[in-house]
Amino acid sequence: MTYKVNWKFLRTLSFLFLLSSSFSSLADSVNQLESAQERVRRQAYCEINSGHYARCEVCNFESYRPLLCELYVRGQTLYGYWFEGKKKAMVAPGQCMYGQVYARNPTVDPLVTADAHAFCNP
Repeated sequence: MTYKVNWKFLRTLSFLFLLSSSFSSLADSVNQLESAQERVRRQAYCEINSGHYARCEVCNFESYRPLLCELYVRGQTLYGYWFEGKKKAMVAPGQCMYGQVYARNPTVDPLVTADAHAFCNP
C-alpha cells in the first residue's frame, strides 16, 4: 500500500504552525513589557491652610491615558510630630487627585510643613 503526500497541504500546515508560534511569542513579549513597566514618581503640590491641615494634589496633564496613582502625604507639626496619609485612585487625563493631612491640635501644635509625592503606573 502506498500513500500519496499532499505537499501543498503540508506547506500550508507548517506555515500556519510558524505563524501561530510567532503570535504566541509576540504575546509573551507584550506581557513581559506590561509587567516590567515601572511606576513613575511624580512630585505633588502642597498648601497648608493656617496650620489646620495640608492639602496636596497630583495631576495627570502629561498623559492621554488614565493613571493608577498612589499619593503619599506627610505633614510635620511645630513640635516635630509627623502625620502621614496614603491614597490610591485612578487619575483621568486632565484631572487631579487630592490628599489631606490634619493636625490633631492646630491651635497649640499647628502644621508647619507638608510634602507629598505619588507613584503612578504609566
